[in-house]
Amino acid sequence: MAGVNRVAAVLLGAVLFGVGVLTVVVTALAAAGYDSAVLPLPRWRDSLGTTAWSDRRVVGLSIVVGLVGLAVLFLQMRRWQPRHMPAGAGTGWRISRHSVESQAAAAAQSVPGVSHARVTSRRSRRGWSLRVTAEAAPEERETVSQAVRTELRRLEIPEDVPVDVDLHRRRIM
Repeated sequence: MAGVNRVAAVLLGAVLFGVGVLTVVVTALAAAGYDSAVLPLPRWRDSLGTTAWSDRRVVGLSIVVGLVGLAVLFLQMRRWQPRHMPAGAGTGWRISRHSVESQAAAAAQSVPGVSHARVTSRRSRRGWSLRVTAEAAPEERETVSQAVRTELRRLEIPEDVPVDVDLHRRRIM
């Protein structure tokens, strides 16, 4: 989502920059006494003098601009899930969340009898946590947990990251 956010910010910045440059040029031309070839200034000036604030177009445009502004503000202030997790005790190293999830899922899947392993990571105020979901016998919970823990140690993910293992039996159709 950060990429979409950056693209939206660049587009909004480009539009605002373009409108600003156009405004400066038209204002300079109007101050010099020239009619604008780009904008019909006399007609706009006449309509602005006669349009009331209560006009439906003015109110509608104000609502649209306000809603777009609130949406941009919300998207900028929303806390997005970080892409990286800390790795290595106090080294400042970071590792891709997606990589941790796929490596942990592969470790869970390496346990005999486990299939369709999926790992999701979450970050809260208390720190990171992992949730492993797979098809396997419930008796394999400890073995799966140990396999995932071994992989996390290999990746140098801190030991205090909780791992929740949720196993369910394979559905037979």
